[in-house]
Amino acid sequence: MIGASVLAATGLIAAAAFVLAWLLVPATVGILERAALTRPNYRGQPLTKAGGLAVLLASLAVAAVPGLPGLMGRAPVPGAPAGGDLYAFLFGATLAGLVGLLDDLAGDATARGLGGHLRQFGAGRVTTGLLKLFFIALGAVTAGSVAAGSSAGVNPYLGPYWLGLVATVNAVTIAGTANLMNLLDLRPGRTLKAFLALGLVYFGLSRSPVHGYFLAAPLGAALAVFPAELGERVMLGDVGANFLGFALGSAVAFDLPLAPKLVFGFGVVLANLAAERVSLGRLIDNNAAARFVDRLGRRGPGDDRRGSGDDRPGRM
Repeated sequence: MIGASVLAATGLIAAAAFVLAWLLVPATVGILERAALTRPNYRGQPLTKAGGLAVLLASLAVAAVPGLPGLMGRAPVPGAPAGGDLYAFLFGATLAGLVGLLDDLAGDATARGLGGHLRQFGAGRVTTGLLKLFFIALGAVTAGSVAAGSSAGVNPYLGPYWLGLVATVNAVTIAGTANLMNLLDLRPGRTLKAFLALGLVYFGLSRSPVHGYFLAAPLGAALAVFPAELGERVMLGDVGANFLGFALGSAVAFDLPLAPKLVFGFGVVLANLAAERVSLGRLIDNNAAARFVDRLGRRGPGDDRRGSGDDRPGRM
């Protein structure tokens, strides 16, 4: 059973992040609009990626404060994770958000999928997608290794290789979840709905969701941004999608036993591989239940291929 202190901490963190993100949305919209940093959405309407920026800033600021004593080697605030766990999460999540923001501001669609970015690199051109791949992987390896060290235990058959195996599973799960949330961010609310649904899967599979703390601030911030994104006043963008996916993957890596973690990670990897060949949006539209949930609350028409909502396979 999860302790009362953890429940209290996660509840307070979620509420604080909700308030801060709600206050940040109009501020970040104004800043990005004054800088002419708008992008067309899936219907060609110019919007800013202020939703994701507000989620990132609010989540990191609120999640870090209760853990500061632990990061300084003192007893953390009751309910906050140990200093090393929190440091690894904040480090990786910040990287994921920042490279997502770089892709939002300076990315282009000339290279698609992992193969496309590697071919561009082979031709002497570094893309924002390749930078995302590298730095999200770096953050995932860091968080995944710390998670393995704190929860992997020992295996008499694999010996020293056991820790490396669990760390690899963790890193793949974290990086894959971060990229999957980004792949889904092609229609208003789609990524936020997936984040909420997979968050419920995490809580359902985890025997002791101590690191649900990692999801508390992103959850609160996401709920604050949800109405504005559904109403097509802001976009989540790579900055928000990559960050939310990293947070979810980190919670899974730290708290799930190996067997359900493998199932979760396998599903994430399968979805990423499928997106290289087929459109996830088209798969959603071809399933009645998924299509209903996807369009729930959205004010626009069903499916329009214009703008940055590029539903072709291979997006990264």
